[in-house]
Amino acid sequence: MTTSKPHDQMNLATLIHNFSLFLSVQKQRSKHTVSNYVRDVEQFFSILSIDSPLLINKQHIHSYLNVHYKNNMNHRSIHRKMSALDQFWRYLIQENIVTNNPWESIRRPKISQHLPNYLEEHAMLELLNNYPHSSPIEVRNKAILELLFSSGIRVNELIQLRLHDIDLVGHECRVMGKGDKERIVLFGSRVQMSIQYYLDNARMQWGSIDKTLFISATGHALTARTIQRIVKNANRYHSSSVEITPHSCRHTCASILISNGAGIRDIQELLGHSSITTTERYSHLPTKKLTQHYLDIMNQ
Repeated sequence: MTTSKPHDQMNLATLIHNFSLFLSVQKQRSKHTVSNYVRDVEQFFSILSIDSPLLINKQHIHSYLNVHYKNNMNHRSIHRKMSALDQFWRYLIQENIVTNNPWESIRRPKISQHLPNYLEEHAMLELLNNYPHSSPIEVRNKAILELLFSSGIRVNELIQLRLHDIDLVGHECRVMGKGDKERIVLFGSRVQMSIQYYLDNARMQWGSIDKTLFISATGHALTARTIQRIVKNANRYHSSSVEITPHSCRHTCASILISNGAGIRDIQELLGHSSITTTERYSHLPTKKLTQHYLDIMNQ
């Protein structure tokens, strides 16, 4: 059983609230992550009908986990809940509320790493080369697709890009990733030309004062749903049986980079993966002989 040191704030709701502030301010976790962690901690105590972490022992933990296993919860979800609770107990130790973490000795379920859908390099190029660009909207959409495939950025990162975040000469842009972590992503000359063409022949026509890079014809920033629709409609321009989503563009970028010889650590940094294990799921892909720097891969 966990034991405590004197502390003047033992109310469970207060502890969870302070934990959420700790995650947001000190750990700089995203709002989505904080919300999930708080919900998981609250659910844990609700299932056990216990209102203090001081009363928790390993038997309680096994009873809690058995509830999820009996409900056929997938291992990935259970793993995430255990991570949230482990973080909560680490926080309690830091605040001198408890002196040990019972989750450290609890074995977590194994998570099978399945490589998500992605396009082979030839199919990606087929899509981009076939995509129409006769109207301003099509010009914008093509630039979006080129950037998604080349840089591997997330949808939320893309729709938040502002004009000053893009350095077309340097072939890079600054993005704000999960947990408000800023990073630099790279892209090839195809993207440079596509975005420049969009700026000159579409965005300028719409005359918006909005500083967001990708906007609608009415001058407003795009939504994630709009990007999802653009990518879904783009499936008609490749002959592969793979049905891609915006996240598939990200996986396509990673798979092409690693198959052309880019290192796992480089890809982790470019994609903004917080854990190297997330990137390592691509490591089984066949690797070609590296003949040029991976920044030039997308310049074909």
